[in-house]
Amino acid sequence: DVEYVDASAEFLDQKLRLPVVLAPIGSMQDFDVEAGAGPTKAAAEFGCLHMLSSVCAPGLEDVAAAAPNHPKIFQLYVRGDANFVDDHVKRALDNGFIAFAFTVDLDYYSKRERDLAKRYVTTGRRLAGYNEDHQMRFRWDDVKRVQDKFDIPIILKGIATAEDAQVCVENGIDVVYVSNHGGRQLDHGRGGLDVLPEVVSAVDGKAKVMLDGGIMRGADLVKAMALGADAVGMGRFQGMAIAAGGARALVRALEILEDEVRAAHQLEEMCATFFAREVEDNRPLVAIVGGERQAAYIVRAFGEQGAGATRVAAGDGLDADDVGAQVAEHHAGELAPDVGQVEDAIGREQVHGRFAIRRRRRRRVR
Repeated sequence: DVEYVDASAEFLDQKLRLPVVLAPIGSMQDFDVEAGAGPTKAAAEFGCLHMLSSVCAPGLEDVAAAAPNHPKIFQLYVRGDANFVDDHVKRALDNGFIAFAFTVDLDYYSKRERDLAKRYVTTGRRLAGYNEDHQMRFRWDDVKRVQDKFDIPIILKGIATAEDAQVCVENGIDVVYVSNHGGRQLDHGRGGLDVLPEVVSAVDGKAKVMLDGGIMRGADLVKAMALGADAVGMGRFQGMAIAAGGARALVRALEILEDEVRAAHQLEEMCATFFAREVEDNRPLVAIVGGERQAAYIVRAFGEQGAGATRVAAGDGLDADDVGAQVAEHHAGELAPDVGQVEDAIGREQVHGRFAIRRRRRRRVR
């Protein structure tokens, strides 16, 4: 029964209609006359979050005033000393922003040949292209100073390895934001979705995990959540919608995205390869191939209907015997199912983990 699907999520203590953060775009003023106020208005109307870039007009205070009762996140490029940083954090807090993000993958501005060929410099670059040495010198001591001085969750944007994610956890970062800056900073770097599993493993539930990079459709969002993300950032999607018709067009794009997310849940056999059978106490036994975080997301999407299910995670490339053995081991013999029933339930086919990404039709999100 997939009649009722709840695609909402909780992120940074906020209940969101979708686990979506409209990612920071420094040159939003190049897309629409409302600039950064447009995405904030759209986020408030739809029910997601907007992360405002520090080089996005009309500025922190004016964007906050555009939707004064809706939570927002502020992102900073470090272009000054400790007083510069602290001033921005204080202003964000004073204007109701619920989290503060530092971008850490732009210590050096890359050679962007498309822009060079067009001889075009974005307004965001014009605003941020000064005092870059402060960004280069930004250190963990600076992060600790902010943490000690202010009570606001800290996000680090631009994490691309498990090692850096582990350091984030050790330094008390609240949200590890997996991003390669749209693939524009370091040539030949790995895509965000490729990096995500190792980051999730390194974080091990001690911080929230965000991902951006090519999230354009509902199925992309579901894949990211399946691999352990708590929320996704959407930049290009946001810019295209705003350019097409301002805040109202962005709201409509998010509504379409929500329909696609629901369809992904409903049409992909609850987005997982599973088997279920009734046991003596009529409690459903469900083995979901993927991982415990993935299983939790699937069950949450189906609300009370799945809340009582026992979830048993399996890895990649497990066959029916392996799945059956894991189920039996999980229940310590109490409810050990017959392996033959397991084989029949999954059609004796090789089971591939990482639900919603079947190997024979895998599409990477970058």
